[in-house]
Amino acid sequence: MGQMTRAAIIAQGLSEAGRAELADNSATTTAFLAWLRSMAARFPWPRLHKRSTGVALGAGVQYLDFGDGSVVSTGVLRVRDPLHVYRTGFTDQGPVRVQTLDGEGPDESTTDPATSRARPRWVKCYLNGSTTAWRLWFQPVPDLDYLLVIPYLELPADPATGAIPWYPNDRTMIQWVYDYATKYGHQDRAESSAELNALIVRDMVDFGQPPGYNQMRPPLDTRYFR
Repeated sequence: MGQMTRAAIIAQGLSEAGRAELADNSATTTAFLAWLRSMAARFPWPRLHKRSTGVALGAGVQYLDFGDGSVVSTGVLRVRDPLHVYRTGFTDQGPVRVQTLDGEGPDESTTDPATSRARPRWVKCYLNGSTTAWRLWFQPVPDLDYLLVIPYLELPADPATGAIPWYPNDRTMIQWVYDYATKYGHQDRAESSAELNALIVRDMVDFGQPPGYNQMRPPLDTRYFR
């Protein structure tokens, strides 16, 4: 995560481009926020990996809406496999595997929810009216009251003027504003510069390791590797 606020990033980029007059142009802010959202969807940044815990799934409840105000306030880019189900007191635990919509396994259109009752083992995820809200369909239908742990990739809310954006590198965000400002009003303004693309790729390397994957690898056995 960077250290500069949204306002400071935009001001710095416009200053470097010599286009300070665009600071009062709402199109600059709108375009910057759209770019941030596109970057969130482009790569599974570690900062976007979230877990929602203790989510209630009652007996006989076949569907659960998730994202954009349902269970979590933000948008959800992806529900990650697997979910985990358990009961109060941490009993009757197990994974709930995410199935592809056209893959093998039970289908809701051919399953009787009144008779297919047990601890859920599979879930299918449908977009529910938007690109960041989901409907989760469980099979079997829960026979008892359960709790869920749902891992997911978050679409962060747009940062306010004085807030620090989620993106990990201030320099890259400033470069985006610089590119936007220098090309503002030109037909090719949608094209990204080679410098910006290089910064994004480097950010994926420098900041793209998932949490818990950054431990040093154990050294090779020096008896055989020298």
